[in-house]
Amino acid sequence: MRRTAAALALVAVAAAAIGTLRTAPVDPPGQRVENALLDLRFRLRGTLVPPTKLAIVAIDEATLARFPGTGEIRAALAVALDRARDAGAAGFALDLLLLESSGADEDLARAMARLPHVVMASGASAGDAGIAAPPPDESLQSLGRSLFPVVAGRARPHATGGALLLPQPRFAPLGLIGHVNIPRADDRVARQALVAIPVAEGEVHGFLPTLPLSDVRLALGIQPGAFALWPGERVAIGPHVLPTGPDGTVTLNHYGPAGTIPTIGLGELVAGETPPDALRGRLVLFGATAESLRDVFATPFGSNVPGVEVLATFAGNVMDGSLIRRDRVADAVTVALCIALAGFAMAAALPAAPALGLGLTSAVWLAGAGSLIAAFGAWGLWLDGVAVLGSLAVGSGTGASLRERAQRDRSARLAREKANIIRYLPAGLVGALADSERPAFDRRRQDCAVLFVDVAGYTSRAERQDPVAVAEFLAQLHADFEEIAVRHGGVVVDFLGDGAMIVFGLPDPAPTDAAAAIACGRDFADYRGTAGGFGGPPLALRVSVHCGPVAAAILGGRRQAHATVTGDTVNLAARLQEIAKHHGARFVVSRAALDAAVGPAGGQPPDFAFLTVELPRGRESRVEVWAYSPAPPPAETHAP
Repeated sequence: MRRTAAALALVAVAAAAIGTLRTAPVDPPGQRVENALLDLRFRLRGTLVPPTKLAIVAIDEATLARFPGTGEIRAALAVALDRARDAGAAGFALDLLLLESSGADEDLARAMARLPHVVMASGASAGDAGIAAPPPDESLQSLGRSLFPVVAGRARPHATGGALLLPQPRFAPLGLIGHVNIPRADDRVARQALVAIPVAEGEVHGFLPTLPLSDVRLALGIQPGAFALWPGERVAIGPHVLPTGPDGTVTLNHYGPAGTIPTIGLGELVAGETPPDALRGRLVLFGATAESLRDVFATPFGSNVPGVEVLATFAGNVMDGSLIRRDRVADAVTVALCIALAGFAMAAALPAAPALGLGLTSAVWLAGAGSLIAAFGAWGLWLDGVAVLGSLAVGSGTGASLRERAQRDRSARLAREKANIIRYLPAGLVGALADSERPAFDRRRQDCAVLFVDVAGYTSRAERQDPVAVAEFLAQLHADFEEIAVRHGGVVVDFLGDGAMIVFGLPDPAPTDAAAAIACGRDFADYRGTAGGFGGPPLALRVSVHCGPVAAAILGGRRQAHATVTGDTVNLAARLQEIAKHHGARFVVSRAALDAAVGPAGGQPPDFAFLTVELPRGRESRVEVWAYSPAPPPAETHAP
């Protein structure tokens, strides 16, 4: 329990560290994976309905076919601006770099002058923006009017040599300017929008807002004093506050694939082919959607979304407050979720049952993935998927390690317990007893050789000894009995104080059982043992062997039982001990045991001699008994 609690604490710390690292204000490792996980959340969520007060007037392929030249396009654009104004459009933004002159510029300028307000596009090279060449005063004045009126914080604008492309002087005084730079990630996908770029040129110093942000401000009638920037922190546009990343970006909440935002072809608008109320009350962005103009971007929904639709998405997100949030709240939720999921993942991996552990672990991982998707879809929270998956992996890995260690400990404990229990079972029967509640030999009639052995004169020896010394002597004696019995294939079915009952033929009988029992008896007869000096003269064992039919059986109660053999063969083998004692013999066997040992060839072992025919106590028939009579060792000879 303490080990689990300590591991849980370490997992929580690790998960918190992962979450904190992933939400730190730097570009953390694994961002490419995180971007892919964000795109997956977009696709799983599906397409959203964009704001109703948003529309695009597109220079599409049909428009290019109808108006093939720059002058014709600008003349058509002038007509389209008038029609949009007459239709009651609320805002006007031109995602078009008006850099070159054309024969229709006057028509376009007059149309722009008739608008209540308009925002024109400027483009900047990568990084901060300076102005490529000193522009006319009109352009600088328009640029100055377009900067954020209020800038808080310590950040100061600067230029690094990038080129800022401004509208030509004929158009610059007619409206505000907004940048149309769209940042892309390493995988070239447009997920963020840059709220402002720093500008420092001559007397013009400040931060230039992005085109859709200025367009929304004008359309909502927000005064310049309520339009403020805290570089790397947030933007205030009236009552709306938009948190930004340290790099000044916000994450776009893309509505769907190309064409999700209502789009009208410029040619259709000029020709009067659009419904009268198609643009009423809407913020209208004019821009190119024709693929031949190559102003397309990859987004989570596809690789061919026009740049003007990406800018319109930003404008719509600002209007409906649906920008994806990766702010302090999202970071705090990420860290908390990492800690919680890591703990649950660890707990889920702990059960010893594989199916249960796998099921619980799968449920926790699915809950983690579901949390990412639910937070994104319901509240627009971008929780860090890499941090969550990393925390789940840490929790599951730790839980699996704890489970494996617990299983090893459990296996070791069971092995110790088994070893301890096996000590109380006959070694030759452990396998058979472990395989089944009722082993195959139970209640089986078969032939066996039964051997009894005890210590001659044990009672008089033990009465003069301390009980502890007696126990130590018997422990050593029984160990020696077992070693000799196992050496010959016997099974010690019982230790009887200073003696033992050994059976040959369990769990399965063999033709050599009688011969093995007699060979074992010889070793016992020659035994002197390590405890030979216990309580008196040298130690001597008394051994008896008989062979015949028995019943192998498991005897005992429901809670405690033992394996043994029963029948007259066992009783006679025990009675032979009395005959051996009466005649002072060390090792006696029945004629039946000798016959079973020598087999069909007949005869008798040379180291046995006839002893007697007697009627054992309690029996009605006599038994022929033979005694072990080894040949004396050869006499030593000495050279003369």
